[in-house]
Amino acid sequence: MAVGRIWYAFFEQYNIFYKPLYPLRNVMTPDVPQTFVHTPEYALVLAILHQAYVDLRDTAPAQERVHSLAFFGNERRHLEWLCDLANLDHTGIQDAVRRQYPHESD
Repeated sequence: MAVGRIWYAFFEQYNIFYKPLYPLRNVMTPDVPQTFVHTPEYALVLAILHQAYVDLRDTAPAQERVHSLAFFGNERRHLEWLCDLANLDHTGIQDAVRRQYPHESD
């Protein structure tokens, strides 16, 4: 019996080759779902930006399209002001709108 224990002790030190190198751990999940809480002001700014974007579509009334083009053109600096309130980059938004509607940027 003593011989069996010796062999067991001998192979136990090399047992790392038969196990995962690092111990497996459970995935950590937060106790409470992590969600981004929008303040009402932030939600209002996003709603304004979304509506101006929707008004660029071909199905929008002509007058709404003109106002939306002026808004995204930042003619009265309203886009820049709203983006500053929401901590967004107004030039990035303008570039995205130009890529989506290249024929309107002329």
